[in-house]
Amino acid sequence: MVNDIVDYPLDNFLKLITDLLVSMGYGGGRKQTQTNLKIIDNNKIIVEGVINEDILGFRKIYLQARQSRDIISKIEVEDFMKKLNDCNAENGVFITTSDFENKKYNEIKNIRLINGVELINLISEYGT
Repeated sequence: MVNDIVDYPLDNFLKLITDLLVSMGYGGGRKQTQTNLKIIDNNKIIVEGVINEDILGFRKIYLQARQSRDIISKIEVEDFMKKLNDCNAENGVFITTSDFENKKYNEIKNIRLINGVELINLISEYGT
């Protein structure tokens, strides 16, 4: 199933990520989540934005989702962490359809890495 998602058209991947976040209770609702998430790189297919952690928007999450077969390197995760700090979000979620070279970043309390296997599990659980 991960292979199917890797081959999704760009707009479908954005919709999948939006639907998943909203069904999990994040983003402050569908319309607000759609407004806050943008495709920032058509070649690498990267969706990025700052979303609300709760419906009232008290806490912010920096999110990046990548549709890729390539393993996410340590440097890419460190760049993600810099952007998290730059956008003043309290927490960060990095989703990929592939995997991460180094999973030690999940030990950092405000960062969550979600690889392709976990993404499929979340989609199955939350019904998107």
